[in-house]
Amino acid sequence: MEKNKDIQGNVKFNISAVSRLHDELLNFNIFVNKKIEQMEDEIDEILIANNKKLLNSVRKSEEDIKAGRVTVCKTEKEIDSFFNSL
Repeated sequence: MEKNKDIQGNVKFNISAVSRLHDELLNFNIFVNKKIEQMEDEIDEILIANNKKLLNSVRKSEEDIKAGRVTVCKTEKEIDSFFNSL
């Protein structure tokens, strides 16, 4: 009879080895998911950096805010009034 089988021929498992393997797979899964998130963030940064129209719009908005060309609406009525005035 083989060393890793019981009397009926079923494979015997070392529970601690299975547990370690489970932990290692779990850690690997966490590592891979973090890497995927990191790569998605990097892709977003690249896409934004390459979108000149968006960057120019953001720069113009920052200049408008610094120059005081901004309207702050705190209520729904103020928002409606602002958009109706355009």
